[in-house]
Amino acid sequence: MEWTSFELGVRYDQHIAPDVPLQNQVSPRIRWNFFIDEDNTAYLYYGKMFVPTNIEGLRSIAINVSTAQAPTFPERDDFYEAVYTHLFTFGLHSKLAAYYEYSAPGVDDQTVGSSAIKTPVNIEQVRTTGIEVGLSYSDPVIPFSGYMNASLIHAYGTGTVSGGFLDISDDGPATDLDHDQRLSIVAGFNYQPKDWFANLVAIYGSGLTNGNPNGVPYQTRLFDFNTPQHTTPSWIVNVGGGYTFHLEGGATLQPSIYITNLLDHDHLIKGAYFSAASYEERRNVILKVAVHI
Repeated sequence: MEWTSFELGVRYDQHIAPDVPLQNQVSPRIRWNFFIDEDNTAYLYYGKMFVPTNIEGLRSIAINVSTAQAPTFPERDDFYEAVYTHLFTFGLHSKLAAYYEYSAPGVDDQTVGSSAIKTPVNIEQVRTTGIEVGLSYSDPVIPFSGYMNASLIHAYGTGTVSGGFLDISDDGPATDLDHDQRLSIVAGFNYQPKDWFANLVAIYGSGLTNGNPNGVPYQTRLFDFNTPQHTTPSWIVNVGGGYTFHLEGGATLQPSIYITNLLDHDHLIKGAYFSAASYEERRNVILKVAVHI
């Protein structure tokens, strides 16, 4: 039928690695497409996934801080997604997506002892829920384009943390994961007439986990921002611009400048938890000159 189609697939994976019994999985997947009209489409998706991890050589490193024998097993996921797209007549494209992923076990990175070495470890259960909106615009007359992507995502783990040949731990009934930043927004604008360009990118983050040093209980609903357990929100602004000079003989000279973190925002991206703390890069100015002969 013209208004619908199905995509069906199945995948077989196996993971052969030292210190781990043979791991394998048959992973079916299905996508149901809806062609509503020329400007509107949608689909529903389910996929079972198997994600091997790289554990080669980890035992020799981890043995310096732990005598545990538990390796890291592949991540196994059930992933559900619903997507709707709409094209507006004036050049705006929109996309709305909602998804849910259940992992048993899940995988996250953990720092080995006091080193800078990270190793994947298993979390008994990981649940990720997300809503995403994407907008992109290209003016049919003016040399202007822009986009905005916004997402509201919650990723949390429960149960035992094991693997990586490190000691087994348990962070309690629910813990926001290292990459859990509830609200993220990225917006970009580009103006590019003949011979020059200017662009601006703004990035908002509501804050990654701070390690929860005060032991505040976690809430697990999508709109529970768990503010005390996350770093301070931030806006990071990046700008760029350049001009093209036309020289004799068809050669061109193109000077340009790019500034990241224009406002020099001093920001702790995440606190020390599974891995070490991380700070935002301070203002960085790049001058570039290109000569084309």
